[in-house]
Amino acid sequence: MTLGISIYFGVFFISDNFDNNGLGKKKDILDFCIDSSHMSDESKLFMFTVIVLSHTFFFCYWVQCFFKEFKFTIRQRYPSLYTMVFLCCKNSRLIQELDKDQARDKLKPFLRKYDELLDCKDLLSNFTQLYSFEREKNGLLIGVNPYGRQRTKGKTLHN
Repeated sequence: MTLGISIYFGVFFISDNFDNNGLGKKKDILDFCIDSSHMSDESKLFMFTVIVLSHTFFFCYWVQCFFKEFKFTIRQRYPSLYTMVFLCCKNSRLIQELDKDQARDKLKPFLRKYDELLDCKDLLSNFTQLYSFEREKNGLLIGVNPYGRQRTKGKTLHN
């Protein structure tokens, strides 16, 4: 997202400062003032602010994830140091964290299967909608009779 914002807004900055022929010549002041695609200072400030904010949010997210991985690595390699620095020498909290991690590891295969089932359900729903749309489009589904049976061309289907 940050990359997309930077590239998209950067194109506007570059296109505003260079000539249309692409040779990299700076626009003449008169052409710059007459040109209708000239960006105002407010729009440049807005674009710059959006770029800086997106990079700031990305950097904060990256630091948070890095710190989380750092803590995990320290906990795995040096549990006594982790207990002293991050848990204030409370071994019971370390045991609780290890139990939580162990429970998460046990649940991972089930959660993965659950996600696969949800994906299959969505895929089946999409196929069902597509199939019924194709049947209606091709004129196979003419109507429903009052007795709960669908009629197609010459055939009756039971529900």
